[in-house]
Order: sequence, then structure tokens, then C-alpha cells
Amino acid sequence: MKILILISFLALVSCQSTHTKIDSPEVVPSIPAADVSAVSSVAVDSIEPLKLGIILGPGGARALAHIGVLKQFHDKKVSVKAVVGIEWGALIAASFAQKGSAHEVEWQLSKIRDYSPQDQSDIRSGLKPLQVYLQSIKAESSAVPFACPSLNLKKSQVFMMARGRLDQLLPFCMAYPPMTESHELSLAAARELSLASDYLRSRGANYVLFVNVLPGLSIKESSSWLELAYDLRKKWSGLDQRLDILIDQKGIRDFKMQTDLIQLGYEQSSKAAEKLLQRM
Repeated sequence: MKILILISFLALVSCQSTHTKIDSPEVVPSIPAADVSAVSSVAVDSIEPLKLGIILGPGGARALAHIGVLKQFHDKKVSVKAVVGIEWGALIAASFAQKGSAHEVEWQLSKIRDYSPQDQSDIRSGLKPLQVYLQSIKAESSAVPFACPSLNLKKSQVFMMARGRLDQLLPFCMAYPPMTESHELSLAAARELSLASDYLRSRGANYVLFVNVLPGLSIKESSSWLELAYDLRKKWSGLDQRLDILIDQKGIRDFKMQTDLIQLGYEQSSKAAEKLLQRM
């Protein structure tokens, strides 16, 4: 009888011991406050700052509004990593790229205020007042990386022009009928926004802004310009943002309206500049 009682007691003790072992919680060491802070710091530091690449779009004289955009970015301290210009936007971009100065562009382009092109003009006639300035500069020596897309009609191929004297290079990127005739069978590749974006990213940009100066184009302009204005409002791969500058009552030949065009670009890019600065 005593033996039976002893066996029962030992069995009960054994059951309680096993039960306790299963239910006891595992102790997980806490992370010290210093370690949590370190993890948070790494997460913040891993966010890459915005490096802006800009495409200055086509528009004849309306492209002068790009100068106002660049001045606004300068005043807001929005830095530009690389720049591409299309058609007359190429002249603005190339001039800006030399020193990264919007005020330099404004001063140089004041020399073409009296330019009044007729259909099928030679693009070099519009650049003549800038001849001395342009022939002294090579694109590859720019302070800010610059290129412009040119369509070679003979080869049916688009080239990103980024080397050579500006007086020789720019006509290949700026000629665009009907305002100007082709230059040595080459035209501005006005719809190559994706190619332009690829170039900017290859030069270190991680955010691409396209500045479009064709919104508000008069129905009286040629059908080729109206079609281009429509196409450039579409979504293009490689672009992160499109900044539309609405320009009414100013045509692609209104170079005499330079002051007004620059002011429009300046005023309408203020909010965009503030938002970009917050991400830098």
C-alpha cells in the first residue's frame, strides 16, 4: 500500500514539472534605445536626394519662356544635374549649360530679339547675332552636361548631339519646318523625350522634368506645330513630371515678345520649383 502511494506521488510531481516547462514563456531580449535610433537613422540616410534633369521643349520663340523657368529655379536654389534642349529649347539649354547661369542665357539671347523668320528660313540666320559667342564654346566643356536630339533624314536615325562647337552643333538640333528648313538633311527630333530622358539619367539625374511651352498654341499655327503640341501632352516613358507653361497670344515667331515670355515662364514655374526644392 505504501509503495502504491509513493508511486502515485512521484507521478503527480512529474506531471506538474512537465506542465510548467511547456507553459513557461521564452524571454526575448529587448533592443536597446540606442540601437533603435541607429536603425531609424540608416532608413533616413538611404533616401537618395533628388538630382534633377531638365528637358527644355520646342516652341520657336515660345522657348524663350524656358529662361524664366531657369531664373525661377536659380532664385529658389533648385540645382540642375543635366539638361537637354529640343529645337529652340536647344539654344536655351546649351547657353545655360556653359556656366549653369540663367542670367547669362537672358543676356546672350537678348541679341536675337529682332529675329523675324519666314517659312523655310535657314536656322543659321537666327543664330547669326550669337555667332561670336557660340563659336567660342564646345558642348563637351559645359559646366552642366548638355545634349540635343537631331534626326538625320538620310540615315533615318536620331543622334544625341553632345560634342563640338555650338555654332556648328546647334543647327542640327534646331531646324524644324515650316519655320526653318532642314540643316544638312537634319531636323530637331522634337518627339524624342524618352531618348532625352535616357541621356539625362546616364549623366546622373534620377528625376526628369519636361518643360512644355506649347500649351495655348493658336489654332492659326501650322498643322505640324499643332500636332506636335498634341503629342507632347501625352505620357512619355522616362519622364517623372511635365511642367506646362500656358502661353496665349504669342506665336512661334514672336521673338520680339522675349520679355513677356520670360516673365510667363518665371511666374508659372514658382510652385514647381518649391516642390522640387523640398525633395532635394
